[in-house]
Amino acid sequence: MNNFIFSKKVLKSVVLIMFLILSTLAIIFFPYIKGKIKKQENAGEIYQQSLSLIEKGDFKQATELLEKTIKISPDAINYLQTLAIAKYNSKDYQGAISVYEKMIKIDSKSAFAYNGIGNAFRDLKDFKQAEENYQKAIEIDQHFIASYTNLALVLKEEGKKDQAKKILEQGLEGNPNSAELKTVMEVVE
Repeated sequence: MNNFIFSKKVLKSVVLIMFLILSTLAIIFFPYIKGKIKKQENAGEIYQQSLSLIEKGDFKQATELLEKTIKISPDAINYLQTLAIAKYNSKDYQGAISVYEKMIKIDSKSAFAYNGIGNAFRDLKDFKQAEENYQKAIEIDQHFIASYTNLALVLKEEGKKDQAKKILEQGLEGNPNSAELKTVMEVVE
């Protein structure tokens, strides 16, 4: 019986100590967690402002705001994606490539990012790099139609009309109802 009373007292003491420890941790970390939540909310507000600027065609200022959101939420794919698009539209192709590469570090299976890198290299007139990135996007997602059309148009630009047709045919095999692929096929022929 004495052991039971002793273990009951010990149990009460342990519970009390655990409660005190958890209460102390909550007091210490609550401001930190609250600050993190507030920063996330601020990032969302800044992001919304950047979208308004993009709609107005002010990509430079949108880029500045988006870079602030990335500092707050460095792994937020939607923020990175929008930043890459804003940089691309401001003709900062190297900057766009850099952001797309960050996206790939987070999600190595992002056909969107590889396609975006391809677009930037295309506009930099580095067709070899553009082709490689469009191909990678196609390997990742056979239903990402933009990669087929972009690759076909680059091949056409390089005078590789037969290869362009093959790429579009490959795209149509997996996406037979794609009006976009059919339209680009007409352009290539």
